[in-house]
Amino acid sequence: MPPKMMQQVLMDVNLAEAFSTVVRDSAHKPGTKNNDSLAVYYASIFNHYKITPEQFQESLEWYKANPDKLDTIYTSLLAKVTTTQNKLAPVPAAINTVFPHPAPVLPPNYIKPGDRIHHNLPVIPGKP
Repeated sequence: MPPKMMQQVLMDVNLAEAFSTVVRDSAHKPGTKNNDSLAVYYASIFNHYKITPEQFQESLEWYKANPDKLDTIYTSLLAKVTTTQNKLAPVPAAINTVFPHPAPVLPPNYIKPGDRIHHNLPVIPGKP
């Protein structure tokens, strides 16, 4: 399988693996793979790319035997996933807009060098 196609198939396979853990029904605990839905996802992926499970497995084994090529595929796949995530849910400019940091209580230069600062900390009996 050519690298570009393998990248696309691996993207879909990884998404299918993730989706199979969020399928909710009474037979599967949340966060566990739903093998029934996963089988449907895989069949759909193989049908879409017009490949057989055996062709996918052979290609995957070949890429595993050539880790530099597989690394290149996953590096570009990660870049693609990051780009897609940024398009779908851009990071806001101000991360904490709901609960912004409070303004300082004391005005600037309120405490000057040499000033003594007193703390009202509780005193534990018997401790200096």
